[in-house]
Amino acid sequence: MTESKVLVDSSIWLAYFLASADAVKNIIDSSKNMLYTSAVTLHEVKRKLLRMDYTSRQAEKATQFIRENSIVIPVDDKIALESVAHCLKNKLHTIDSIIYETAIQNNCKLVTADKDFKNMKDAIFV
Repeated sequence: MTESKVLVDSSIWLAYFLASADAVKNIIDSSKNMLYTSAVTLHEVKRKLLRMDYTSRQAEKATQFIRENSIVIPVDDKIALESVAHCLKNKLHTIDSIIYETAIQNNCKLVTADKDFKNMKDAIFV
């Protein structure tokens, strides 16, 4: 039985892959959470892993895990246009504002370790 819809930010996926926090593992592995991921998060995760000297195969395996264990939400025109307000009002970077708007559009809580979201409505800071 699913209890919570959560959009998982790249910071949480990376913490999961790098085994850095039990709280993160509990979020990802819990059957009580329906996991969602913005398509741009796939970019962020793969880029970060490759910069950390992971092989292309390892980075692909990680993004495949995300695709298999969450619902990946594409960026559409509504998300792109509505996210501009978050850039201006909350001084978020473009990708962060797209991720935040993706959570809003899909009625999800945003689960993140990114301090830029620390005081944002419907964001769960881990």
